Amino acid sequence: MRRGASRAIALCAMLASLARAQSPVVAGSAGRSGIAGVVSDALGHPIRLAKLLVDGSPISTVTDDSGRFYLRGLPSGKAGFTVAKIGYAPVSFETSLLPDSMLVLAIHMRPVQVLNPVDVRAARVNAYLARTGFTERKRLGLGTFLTPEHIDSVAPSMTVLSDFLHGVPGLDLKCVGAGCVVYGHSPPGCLWLFVDGTPHGTQVQLDSVGVTPGIVAAIEIYDRPSRVPVEFQGAMPQKEGPSFSLAAGCGAIAVWTKARVP
Repeated sequence: MRRGASRAIALCAMLASLARAQSPVVAGSAGRSGIAGVVSDALGHPIRLAKLLVDGSPISTVTDDSGRFYLRGLPSGKAGFTVAKIGYAPVSFETSLLPDSMLVLAIHMRPVQVLNPVDVRAARVNAYLARTGFTERKRLGLGTFLTPEHIDSVAPSMTVLSDFLHGVPGLDLKCVGAGCVVYGHSPPGCLWLFVDGTPHGTQVQLDSVGVTPGIVAAIEIYDRPSRVPVEFQGAMPQKEGPSFSLAAGCGAIAVWTKARVP
């Protein structure tokens, strides 16, 4: 016997047994019609808990573990149906139900890609960093950049702002008590600190500026004066007797916080 004929006979036998089973009945169903069948994917695997809805009506049912459904007590005549299941494209069709008859169907559903939820907060942070120029400066690659993804991955283990900077090339941290001051290698001890674009001077104790690890969005570090973008450069050298101001020609650290994200 051919395989297709065998499957058809098996389907008919299955539906016959299904029709004898207890199933949802619509009140006043005498002399009415019914619909039954199997819902499967393109490979023939049954789809459980797919919902069959009668369009324009509160009547519905769901498929069992074998993908089977059975609904009787429907009014005869033209009717629309929709089969829906998360992860699959819905199937809608229209047919005519004959009086005192059972319509048997085989319905195939096509899987669709389910997109991951959009992290609105992350999108806002990235938009904010693009407006501040962080994204473009990172593209140029003149400094060291701790991105939002990196910050979020390590933030749970951080206790203070300076923890983010341990091990960053070109930096030295000198910690006394509960606070740390960060120094650059070239020239030694000369780094400007900016928080959300506002300068906080040089040789600042990082952990005293009121920025906790949980609100840090991103950090950019420029350990050499030659790499510092103009927006993070300190004042030009000022003549002070035989020497120049130590606040000029320094590197820079720019911290961006989620507190400024609109």
